[in-house]
Amino acid sequence: MSESRQITRLIVVTLIIGVAGLAALEYFPELWKQHTVRIDDFQATFYLNGTLIEEYTYTVKQRGYRTYSRGWKLPLSTGTLDRPSVQLIEVYNPPGTLS
Repeated sequence: MSESRQITRLIVVTLIIGVAGLAALEYFPELWKQHTVRIDDFQATFYLNGTLIEEYTYTVKQRGYRTYSRGWKLPLSTGTLDRPSVQLIEVYNPPGTLS
């Protein structure tokens, strides 16, 4: 078998394994992890001026969670800074939840 044929077969087999793995994670997520907090929806908008707006919707299945922590390598601010930063705009609870 020629070398180019071997490389082609290797690439095809690798792609098949990758697609099968992604399909398994998508269709059988509960087999891999027991989620008590999960992201139900995520939307990101990147503007030409460098602004990135991310919106997350979480589902919490277990009582006792009071906060969600995320580590930032940039300053976290409630106002606009003159350097790259993360700005907290809004946090709210859906109706029927305690704040």
